[in-house]
Amino acid sequence: MRTKKRRFEQFIFYDYNGIARHLEKMARDGWLLSKISGNFWTYERIEPSDLHFTVTYFSEASEFNPYPTENQQVFLDYCEEAGWKLVTEWAQMQILYSDREDPIPIETDEAVKLQAIHKSMKKNFIPSSAMMVFVSILQMVAQSLGLWTDPIDWLSDITRQLLLICWVLIGIGNVVVLSGYFRWKKRSERAVADGGDCVTSVGIYRKISSELNIAALFGVLGWMIFAVSGGMGWIAIVMVAVLLLLVYVIENIKDEFKKQGMSRTKNYVLTVTMCVVGTIGVMIWMIHMIFRGMDAGWYGRQPAEEYRVTMSNGNVWVWDIYHDELPLTIEELIETDHEHYSYELEEKQSLLLAWTRGRQNAPPDGEESYSMEYEIVDVKFQSLYDLCLEELMETYGDSDDLPYEYRTYWKEIDADVWGADKAYQWYQGDDTPYNDFVICWGDRIVRLDVDWDLYMGDDQIRTVAEKLGK
Repeated sequence: MRTKKRRFEQFIFYDYNGIARHLEKMARDGWLLSKISGNFWTYERIEPSDLHFTVTYFSEASEFNPYPTENQQVFLDYCEEAGWKLVTEWAQMQILYSDREDPIPIETDEAVKLQAIHKSMKKNFIPSSAMMVFVSILQMVAQSLGLWTDPIDWLSDITRQLLLICWVLIGIGNVVVLSGYFRWKKRSERAVADGGDCVTSVGIYRKISSELNIAALFGVLGWMIFAVSGGMGWIAIVMVAVLLLLVYVIENIKDEFKKQGMSRTKNYVLTVTMCVVGTIGVMIWMIHMIFRGMDAGWYGRQPAEEYRVTMSNGNVWVWDIYHDELPLTIEELIETDHEHYSYELEEKQSLLLAWTRGRQNAPPDGEESYSMEYEIVDVKFQSLYDLCLEELMETYGDSDDLPYEYRTYWKEIDADVWGADKAYQWYQGDDTPYNDFVICWGDRIVRLDVDWDLYMGDDQIRTVAEKLGK
């Protein structure tokens, strides 16, 4: 039979009544709280007992103060005389229990209690929650930038979308808790002014916060799964795991300093120094591992083979060869007998968009060869269609200042031959078309770029439509 267990608890810091009721239930089930480390609470097995719990707030307490301070000891001695024993502390929160049937209340002045809670909240909870809201906003902006700079890539990347959702949930969760606290404080001030007690009902805020945290946790798990499958994504997961381990180690060292009676200033300086040095160390280690992995080929998909080309200056060029199965190949459009073509396929898909890129090319080894590249975008929501089409038809460089015969632009062409709704071709002036096309079949958009000089004939167009159309 195990004598200890850890639980993930999601209590709001000022929910003293909810915490007390929870601990009383745990005691009746045979478990007594022994330690709080953030959301992870440790319990020790006891004989099932009807214990009374109370939660008070001692604003002088600190994460770094030696424990207990002189005033805390006086307070704890008073509590012990009244039949209350300290269970543990959580920042400024002091949790005590009594086995007496009708213990003497520790706090009888509701105005003093409210003031103590607010001082504790200002010292610990409010700044950290406000900082998380700020960090969440920064992360939401950073994660959303790709939607403007490269919308197709962002809309088809489920890992980036999950990460954005996680930060949105974390931000909303902290806003809910903060707004809930200030509403509770305002209501409690009115109740105390009327001679009553502080408001005890904060369950709705805890419930909303808990559900948002659970949703964010599932989002993080989903992000981890997709990130690992994406090649280098596991690096971020390893880094997060190492940083969490670093936080755990530093937290335990800080608590040990506190127990040994180290001064608040010294504890604070040493803890911050360990955080800074440890974080820099982790970053340096991760950068080293990234470059080492790139040299060793740990990340991403490895080529099926390498083809070495010796250049005229004696340098050796290593060409990666892939043997992926492509929906359309050069051989299906034009005669070619090059032996070292690379066939590379990339695919990404989310609930919003599916994206595929096919690429076929050959090393510059002096033999005649061609290259072809195409992107296939399947839009799952019509509202995103124009955005994706605009990106695929994005032009690079400004030719408006050139004479008309040298200007390049997209020109709409006959779509019927493609069996498509719309078709566009890249042109220079009036009479110089290039083999660069954007074709629209329903909710599918394809951009095709081939490098041979011969114009696409009807047979080739039909083959493209059959292989890439929809």
